[in-house]
Amino acid sequence: MKLEQAIADIRLIREQLDRLETWKGFRSIAIGCSSGFVLAGFAIQQMILPAPETGTEAFLGIWIGVAICSAIVTGVEMGIRSWKADSSDVWRMQRGLLTQLIPCLFTGIVLTAVIVQRADSPVAFLPGMWGLVYGLGLVACRFHLPRGTWIVSGWFLVAPSLFLIAKASSPAVAMLAIFGVGQVLFSLVLSTRVRRFVASFSREEA
Repeated sequence: MKLEQAIADIRLIREQLDRLETWKGFRSIAIGCSSGFVLAGFAIQQMILPAPETGTEAFLGIWIGVAICSAIVTGVEMGIRSWKADSSDVWRMQRGLLTQLIPCLFTGIVLTAVIVQRADSPVAFLPGMWGLVYGLGLVACRFHLPRGTWIVSGWFLVAPSLFLIAKASSPAVAMLAIFGVGQVLFSLVLSTRVRRFVASFSREEA
């Protein structure tokens, strides 16, 4: 019984350490690329869909395509770094992150389907809703991300809420403002140079 209790205690300690350990699989370059995809999506929509309220399916196609491209780039980089690390701890933490993100992804898919089917003007609500779901995903992973990530999470909670309340007249601008700016902030937070600069500035102030 003592051996079983010791094994259970070790397992519990490992789980607690996993929750507190910072995940280093996200990198500023991949996250920064996603802001480029958002800019490209904005340009494409302006060219082929100047009035998105008249083409909900095209609007969905553009921005779901942007999300898939961003996910592929980020996922490939995470996979490469995890493969190079060749550590069971890295893979275990990665599975934990996916477990935390899957509920947010499922919620986003369900809400998208409901809004498209029920709302009179779906594209007016989708950017804000997507931003909020993304922000909640960051909050769910907050213990694994660098300290400055709370700024990004705050952006993805406040900015989408404002666009939803105001019922943005330009969904393309809303996507660019929410995700374009938000991903740039995320990239800066993940940047090693920025973190070192902030740390050195803090030491000088002290």
